[in-house]
Amino acid sequence: MTPDIRVVNPPDCGNAPRKAIVRDLVMALAGGDSSVLDAYLHGDAIWALVGDQTIRGGDHVKSRASSAAVAAEIRFESLLTHGPAASASGTVTHASGARTHFSHVVRFASAGKAAPVISMTSYLIAATPTD
Repeated sequence: MTPDIRVVNPPDCGNAPRKAIVRDLVMALAGGDSSVLDAYLHGDAIWALVGDQTIRGGDHVKSRASSAAVAAEIRFESLLTHGPAASASGTVTHASGARTHFSHVVRFASAGKAAPVISMTSYLIAATPTD
């Protein structure tokens, strides 16, 4: 997992290895951890940042994640998996103190345990002081 990010309400991954993958993926996106992204992303992965841009290709996804503000804390609200699909939602607090609400919808190449991530759709909303 990505070091130096405090995790609040860590999801219980118990007997659900796919949940652990999604948890680690969320942390890697928030922390710019290319090694974790390398392990899970298909080379042709697509990352749709709703309202912003669509990034095509695993290397471009890694580049975008590494250029984002690094997270200091991730607070998970939910983490769900079913077949080849998964989702995670919560709040990221950046080192600057700014917070972003997130919801990531993840699609794997298949329901198999070793299937790579082929697409992600992310909803990222800046938190207001009253959130």
